[in-house]
Amino acid sequence: MPSATQPALSQLAAASSTSSALPHAGGLAMQGSIGPPVQPHQQQQPSAAAAAAPWPGSYSIGNLGTYGSIGMQAAPQGSMGSVGFTSVGSWGPSGLNPAGSVGSTASMPFAAGGYPARTASVTGPADVSMAEFGSKQAGAGAYLGFDDAAFGPVDDWRVLGDVQQWHKALLTKEKGIFYEDTLLQIGLQSRYTRSKGELLLFLGNKQTAQPLENLALLLSDPSPAIQVVMGQLPAQLAPKQQVQVSLQVTCMQPFLEPPRLQLRYATGSRQVVQELALPLAPHKFMVPEPQIGKEAFFERWKSYHGPPLKLQQMVERGQPLGIDATLLLLRGLNFGVEHLYLDPSPNNEAGAAYFVCGQPGAEQALLCQCRVEGNPQNRMQFRVTVASPDAMLATSLKDMLVVQVMTAA
Repeated sequence: MPSATQPALSQLAAASSTSSALPHAGGLAMQGSIGPPVQPHQQQQPSAAAAAAPWPGSYSIGNLGTYGSIGMQAAPQGSMGSVGFTSVGSWGPSGLNPAGSVGSTASMPFAAGGYPARTASVTGPADVSMAEFGSKQAGAGAYLGFDDAAFGPVDDWRVLGDVQQWHKALLTKEKGIFYEDTLLQIGLQSRYTRSKGELLLFLGNKQTAQPLENLALLLSDPSPAIQVVMGQLPAQLAPKQQVQVSLQVTCMQPFLEPPRLQLRYATGSRQVVQELALPLAPHKFMVPEPQIGKEAFFERWKSYHGPPLKLQQMVERGQPLGIDATLLLLRGLNFGVEHLYLDPSPNNEAGAAYFVCGQPGAEQALLCQCRVEGNPQNRMQFRVTVASPDAMLATSLKDMLVVQVMTAA
């Protein structure tokens, strides 16, 4: 039976799963080299029987999943000994051949008691082809071969972020990331004038060798509320090439959901299809009115007696929201607001803007009003009120304002 200093057989099994020699006390004679090994995550743990087996002997260490099992034969010869690793199965160009058996033998120093002083990796001869490995039989001097031809390239394609967060950020910013994955990046820059908007998309192929082919941006969810005219997009992007495509948008009426684009491209054997919502919301087509007459504001404000034209919601935050931050988020939504102008309370803010829709020359302007009341004790609870002559517009603006108050930094 092995002594208390005998190395665990799990160490030998682990050593057999890598082709790089581990440091050891003394020399180790290797018989050549072979191809890349099976990755560690494909190796199962040694069996309990192997861990308890005597030394020397012939017994099973463990297995390599779909690649068969590994056994070991050990024969001490004085201060040196041979350790033979065998497998139930053979490796050829087509992968595992269960009917065969291959192995490898290495010499290593033995510690007192006739056990190996350290473990090491075991490889086969460099002058034996992988096809020959597949025909070798178990025994002294037989070789264990690993054929990496069975493994395909690692596919690490993925979206490099949160598409919804990019969309949310662009709702209050003029430029930023619209979409990005490991192969393609799309940046967006926008500007708006009343009912018209222009969105510039910058598409860049991040690869250094492969083109992006069959590239397309399609309007997948047209809306009568938003007219979209898209510029031409080339069907192919060369490596490291960047192109620009413009989208001209016109807001025709209030809306809740923005138009969506379908992104398509191919590279090699991969086909990519992504649905992307354009960062459009009614506030993008609003014109701030910070100096609206107080009488005009309150006359319209009091004319709305509740839903669906006047909506209110309570919001609770995890941390206080200061006055300056409240003003900043309201102005980011294109509400014209001046502190203490419409509402004399220092804890409240009120503002107005005109939502403009329709073609130039036939535009319609709808007055939109808001009020944000903060709890003076902690500024962590807020009451948000929005009023508009259009129910859909009131709903969209209220929802947007609630999200901004809830998530503002």
